Amino acid sequence: MPDTIIAGGYGSQLDYEAPRSDAEDRMGVEPVDKLLADRAGIVEALAPMWAEYGPGGIGEHRLSAERSRIIGLLRAMAAAEDKKVTEAALEAGSRAHPAYLAMMAKQTTERAEFFRQQEQLRAIDFRLNRGQALLRAYASEPK
Repeated sequence: MPDTIIAGGYGSQLDYEAPRSDAEDRMGVEPVDKLLADRAGIVEALAPMWAEYGPGGIGEHRLSAERSRIIGLLRAMAAAEDKKVTEAALEAGSRAHPAYLAMMAKQTTERAEFFRQQEQLRAIDFRLNRGQALLRAYASEPK
């Protein structure tokens, strides 16, 4: 059975899996189905992080909203004690607040995982492209 199949060109009972697997085995190419399954799993894990930290994501907005919440809290605490505070003091206080620092630490950890997942996705895409190139080279070799 040939390694490449031309539509309608090789009998009436074509086994599409065997030639591809044979060529993949000969060239040492990872099976596409396995790579695509791995890729789908990574994409599933990456989707929420993409929504949070990707282009147009809401991660920075969450951080800004947390700072606004903390500034409101600090302003209310100062008003309750009948103290006057400057905007600079509120700004500095919000950036040093434990809740803000905890959110920044959480986002930093999540962004690192986001980066790792993106790199895993790129690696699978590279392996898929490499496999396609090897199989094209194999198919174009004179038999």
